[in-house]
Amino acid sequence: MNAGPAQATCPRCGRVTGVRALPEVLAELGRQASQARRRPAANPPQRSPARRYGQDDYTLGDDQGDSGLPGQGLADIGAAVAAEVLRRTVGRALKKHYQERVAPQLQRREDELRRRQLERAQRYPDLRYCADDRVLFLTGYTRTLPLEQFLITDQPDAAVAGLRAP
Repeated sequence: MNAGPAQATCPRCGRVTGVRALPEVLAELGRQASQARRRPAANPPQRSPARRYGQDDYTLGDDQGDSGLPGQGLADIGAAVAAEVLRRTVGRALKKHYQERVAPQLQRREDELRRRQLERAQRYPDLRYCADDRVLFLTGYTRTLPLEQFLITDQPDAAVAGLRAP
């Protein structure tokens, strides 16, 4: 929790703890994100148990919405089985598409965004981040800027100049 050689005090909350250099904070966030990608999910999605169709589910000739036609119960069972097969087939295809195409593309975009954010932060080594208030500031100045606003702005030079204004 060291803010660098000179301890910086957050102008908003007045604390020293939780204040760190912005490049250090973004580098740590990038490491945490890459570690989270590498380890498996703590609670993987639960698969529903396979449904078993049998006599308990359908009784031939019962009068629960049945049209009374011979073989109607068997047709209902067949339709349910077909729906389950279709659900599994489509699910597998979507999962494969996501794993092979969507996930890698999202990963490339995320990596590029993190790289740009880190480059931006390294251009301004004098920026400090207060974890308690989630704001950026320059040591010795009183103005603050929300971290999110700095990361998405198209004009970071103007944002930093605004922090230097009296």
